[in-house]
Amino acid sequence: MFYQYSRPEKLIGKLIKNEWKFIRIYRENSLEQSLSHLVAEQTKRWHRFDSQEIQTPKLILSREELKDRLKIVKKNKQTETKLFENFAHLKVVYEDELKNESDWAETTRRIFEYLGVSPAQVSASIQKTYSRPYSEIIENYDELLKYAHDHNLA
Repeated sequence: MFYQYSRPEKLIGKLIKNEWKFIRIYRENSLEQSLSHLVAEQTKRWHRFDSQEIQTPKLILSREELKDRLKIVKKNKQTETKLFENFAHLKVVYEDELKNESDWAETTRRIFEYLGVSPAQVSASIQKTYSRPYSEIIENYDELLKYAHDHNLA
């Protein structure tokens, strides 16, 4: 994560000079990313490694929590975008290329091509934490959505 370094541009530049290649995987939907973080924070569930569905109680998130998280997500996204403007990299957008398993073959083909390596079969041991939509997990989902849109946060 870029924010783990005091001068990430210096580190990236050095690695590129040593022929490293960068793949920037990110989410376009800041609202969904923020909700994902807040749900994980409340449930203390950040990952799932098997196919067993995790039972989740209905959650209530505050407007303030959402507002604060959205600000962090948007600021980080702006900083990261600006950082990578100066460096060659491959962009992979979660919503377009990773969210649906049916897109993985094409996405991995692009990644292998970018890296200049032969294609190989890939798999993932990590699963999406919750299969249910946030509208079923977050009790006040509609209220939060309206708040985010009314205040130009989403």
